[in-house]
Amino acid sequence: MLKVFLDVYDELTGVINNAFMANLAAIDKELLEELCAFLKLFDQGIDELSEEEKPTMHKVIPIRQLLLNHCDLKYEDSGELKQLKCFVGEHIKSVWIVQDQHYMCTLLHPSLKHFEIAPNEKSTAIVLVRQELLKRSLPLSNNITATDHEGVATNPLIMIDKSKLITSNYLLTRCFDKLPLIPKPVLTPTSELDNYMSSDIHLRENDHVLLFWKENTELFLILSSMVHDLFAIPASNTTVERLFSSSKNTVTDLRTSLSEKKGTIKKKNISRTNDEQDLLIEGKNNSLSSTMTKRIKQNSDSDYSSNDIDDLTDNGIESDEPLFEQ
Repeated sequence: MLKVFLDVYDELTGVINNAFMANLAAIDKELLEELCAFLKLFDQGIDELSEEEKPTMHKVIPIRQLLLNHCDLKYEDSGELKQLKCFVGEHIKSVWIVQDQHYMCTLLHPSLKHFEIAPNEKSTAIVLVRQELLKRSLPLSNNITATDHEGVATNPLIMIDKSKLITSNYLLTRCFDKLPLIPKPVLTPTSELDNYMSSDIHLRENDHVLLFWKENTELFLILSSMVHDLFAIPASNTTVERLFSSSKNTVTDLRTSLSEKKGTIKKKNISRTNDEQDLLIEGKNNSLSSTMTKRIKQNSDSDYSSNDIDDLTDNGIESDEPLFEQ
């Protein structure tokens, strides 16, 4: 908003009323430019966290720390800007609270895992990810070992199909010494995290982080499952707020019953005052009486009992046809 005001600042002198010229002259244009330059980074941060096409949870801690660093006082800052920086910096620390999911998502981005933008937060993130790894590895612990027919515990990850070793079309090959059984290394949750932290993979800003984890699912099985759950969380609720803002232009007070498929109006709910309700009832009764009179005249040759009239009245009241014109 301030940027828009700054863009049209020089043109306001020719369009505003003379009564407001004193207020315009009291505005310090240099200070206005300084404030707009300071707040520009905040606009960019909001746009980044409000992105809808890609995950945003890993951006929270880096952008938060970047904005806090942006609030550091500089010697050339004006007094007014210093006051604003102090206020905004303290407000970010007190209101923008970092959650556990933010720490883990930042660590699970290959280009942010070392927390160079916020070194003090790295140890907390590693502890949280390690705890989550252990929780997710517990359901798999029952499948790590298996027992063969002799009661000997074996690891299904290193078993070799013996039928492939003895089945051959060549007789001599069946007499060869068997190849030694070389166990494959079994990744533990701790080693999986260590391997990820020691990898030198670096993503660019436009690279899709989910594509990286999809391609490396076999290397980091548990970490990939964590990414699948955590990166689905939006960093902000601006998308939901936009939907609510657009829906209020679709479903108004006079359009409160829409078809789910076609979005067409089924009926109108118009609130009436007590006087209007009384007139409605009175008009409906008069219309009902006239309708009954016409039907009796048209069937004058027939005999109507009191019960027939009651049935006619009930049918008239329960009928969906309008009894009077509004």
